[in-house]
Amino acid sequence: MKKAPFSLRRCAVALSLLLQCLLFTVPLMGQNGTWVEVMVNGPWDYVLDYSAVPAHPRIVLISPQSLGHGKPVVFAGPDASAPPSSPKTLDPQKYDLVIDKVREKPNCPTGQPSSGSMYAYPTHVPKQNIQAAVDGTAIDPDTKQLMPRFAIVLPTPCYFTTMQEDRSKMGITPIASQGEEAYATWTSLHYYVDNPDPSKITATIDNTAFTFTSPASSSPYPPSLSLLIASTSNAVNDNECDSLSLESVQNSAKLLGLAGEMYAQFPELLGSGATNHQTHLYSSNPKCVLPASGPMTVTHRPTSDPKACVCLTSAGSGDCHKAQININGALN
Repeated sequence: MKKAPFSLRRCAVALSLLLQCLLFTVPLMGQNGTWVEVMVNGPWDYVLDYSAVPAHPRIVLISPQSLGHGKPVVFAGPDASAPPSSPKTLDPQKYDLVIDKVREKPNCPTGQPSSGSMYAYPTHVPKQNIQAAVDGTAIDPDTKQLMPRFAIVLPTPCYFTTMQEDRSKMGITPIASQGEEAYATWTSLHYYVDNPDPSKITATIDNTAFTFTSPASSSPYPPSLSLLIASTSNAVNDNECDSLSLESVQNSAKLLGLAGEMYAQFPELLGSGATNHQTHLYSSNPKCVLPASGPMTVTHRPTSDPKACVCLTSAGSGDCHKAQININGALN
């Protein structure tokens, strides 16, 4: 066989070296830092932080306070459905979550593209509505009072993935014209930090420092931090309507100035507490559909009642089944 001309062989070698450099670029970058995750579980919505400067983009996790759900808790580790006995609890106000040595977007190393069933609200929400919700000046259209909310400002992640999903009908058109879709109830936000030692990666919120941790060396998860909102132990869910989830969507709509503009319905549930799960049946009862004709209420029993609904370990984990909502492309 005739040998290739020397110039061609040199080109082939150069091309091979170039390809090897491209293939190893990502692993070499990883040696100087570590991927970490912030697990977000419960009835959170994602909005843009319009006060952030372009060089330091931020998002805000936001959720209205409600009788059916407890306060957010923060703790180290990836299992956002199993908080420790004494987690950090947040009151209804605005917080900054600061991740030490985080590499801010768009300066992330090459990673996976975002994936999962994050529900994207289909129309643009006015900036002033979002700012009022974040600032704590949003007014409940029913009570005419300020709406207490939890707001956590954090860097825009490099990408996100869905950890857990449930199903509902939701959108800006009447429910009769909608089909059932899967939506995220637990999302993982992926960040890259310029720290090669996973045991020393920290984040601070409300003057409390946390170390990103994995439960064991064999864990499939990188160092993680969890944010969770769960239903209260004395909230009794209406399984016909999944009233806790429906109430969550209604409260989100009020907080974001979308009362009467967000249609939603959740499938009927079977079981209770930890064994509660969704069916594919939707009630014809008009009380099970948003927009509701009046204020929605959730029944509450004494905490000691063994029949009380606890959605912490049910199908949707932190918040039963309410979809997390991506507003104005806050996550991409």
